[in-house]
Amino acid sequence: MQRLTHRSWEREQRVRADRPVTNRLVLFGVCACLAVFTSTSASAQAILDVWTGNGDGVDWADSANWDGGLPGFLVTAAITNGDTVSISSDVGTMDGVLISDGHVLQTGGSLVASGGSPATGSLSFPSNTGGSYTITAGTATFGDPAAGNGGRDGWASIGGESDTDGSLPGNGEFNMSGSAAVTFYNRLHVPRSGTGVMNVNGGTLDIQLNGTDQYNDGLAIGDQAGSVGYFNVTAGTVNVGGNARVGNWQGTGTINLSGGTFNVVDTAGGIGQLSVGSEADGIAQGTVNHTGGVLTTTELLIAQDNDSVGDYTINESDGPASLTVTGLTSSRGGAGNFNIQGGTVSLDETVIGVNAGTKSNHTLNISGGNVDIRKLEIAREGPASLSVIGSDATIDIAEDFDLGSTGSALAVFNVTLDNGGLSPINVQNDATLVGTIDIEVPSGVSVSSGSIFDVVDANIGGLGSGLTSLLTLDAGDVGSWDLIVTANKLQIQALVDFNAGLDGDANGDGWVDGLDYLIWAGNYDTIGPPTPGISDGNFNGDNAVDGLDYLIWAGNFGQHASGTAVPEPGTLALAVMAVAGLFVGRRRTRQ
Repeated sequence: MQRLTHRSWEREQRVRADRPVTNRLVLFGVCACLAVFTSTSASAQAILDVWTGNGDGVDWADSANWDGGLPGFLVTAAITNGDTVSISSDVGTMDGVLISDGHVLQTGGSLVASGGSPATGSLSFPSNTGGSYTITAGTATFGDPAAGNGGRDGWASIGGESDTDGSLPGNGEFNMSGSAAVTFYNRLHVPRSGTGVMNVNGGTLDIQLNGTDQYNDGLAIGDQAGSVGYFNVTAGTVNVGGNARVGNWQGTGTINLSGGTFNVVDTAGGIGQLSVGSEADGIAQGTVNHTGGVLTTTELLIAQDNDSVGDYTINESDGPASLTVTGLTSSRGGAGNFNIQGGTVSLDETVIGVNAGTKSNHTLNISGGNVDIRKLEIAREGPASLSVIGSDATIDIAEDFDLGSTGSALAVFNVTLDNGGLSPINVQNDATLVGTIDIEVPSGVSVSSGSIFDVVDANIGGLGSGLTSLLTLDAGDVGSWDLIVTANKLQIQALVDFNAGLDGDANGDGWVDGLDYLIWAGNYDTIGPPTPGISDGNFNGDNAVDGLDYLIWAGNFGQHASGTAVPEPGTLALAVMAVAGLFVGRRRTRQ
């Protein structure tokens, strides 16, 4: 039995093949070979039982495959030779699992890694060579439910570790699917150092916080400087007890949620807080790409610290998506972007721009979906903007809407029109608006002088005092737009024509001809949302490309921007021949 210091382990691994294998390696103190869940206690120790594959070379339960027999109490199972180790039956309880070069494939049975020794933790991948743990059925439990969260007992890292001796990177991957049931106690890092990937394609993953500490984290994705973590969910259920941090302490973290269910729940140790771009001693970067599935959390924080960067985007590009926040949603000190492009979004009190940070850039962008917010406040102390883009969203506020009204911070209200106009903000109680409104009409969207669009409808419930607006037009909109403010409504009115062109000119080349017909025909029976535009053959600005648009094209066929021109015989014949089949076919929804 040989004692290894944390400086000698790598040298030991290089010469392992040239000397007899010891039965068990005892590691004292903070040991760099493990690179995971170290302890400041010099007496803490872990015993490694190394996989040799000298038995059948595959089955975990074959004791001949281990240099010290089957791993058991106070022993960490170490896989370092690149083998793939299979688990199909119960393999008992051990201290931890260390995979520095190799793979575990669990198709049944149970494994328990209690992480009883603070020197080892319950699961680690302390090598740049990389390793993986895949489970498709059965149960796997990491950490000790009896251990308090104040220390590192039972922590797991899908990747490497960072401790007082410096960064000890590693690359790890954890995959679960089918009927797998996996539990992590205390805290799961993806990773704490290096690169880590968690893939949930089915089953149930429970991350349970024990007791309390200053962070109350159940999950940290991209934790500590230089770490990069990915948490991908396509199916199954993820339950995080306590708080979840995405991008923490100079780390970079990403959640990709395209299906399944992701819950960040309230526990005794944490408030159920999802923090995207969290605590930062430098720059922490967090991203959530929510393209399908269900996410529920008590609180949602975006760019929590002064130097942090956070982005949360929800749409339905991979299927139905919903986000529910039962408590506070906020963008705080750093650069926070909340993009609602589709899906169902239910928020309680929401404050964008809580305070001014080093980056001080907070945005809420709404371009689609059904959005219900109890109370909305933009730019409390930090500069912030609200952008409403197009006409495909439904936006309802159950109580008050305040933009730039509670502090001196700069508030900007951006509105972007599409061919369907604009999605109004419906406010049950009062709306108070202070700041600048910037109006954009993109290329391909036509607005006629005199057109009026609703921006905010207040006091719909009849219980408030209505709307107060001290908004001023952006300098670039003066002379082109006018603001109409009544007791309960904010509207904008165009004073000039925007993108006025020939009706029926889909490609914008100044001619209404056969090329424009081909565009119309190719999109015939396309129905929004999103609303098709002029460039799609929707010439009358409604929600569909249909026969009414054809009549506009036909009525202007042969026209040129500079005057009237004789149509070319070929294109005219094409138009005539098309009439017979105009209304044949099925209506289709625009994707």
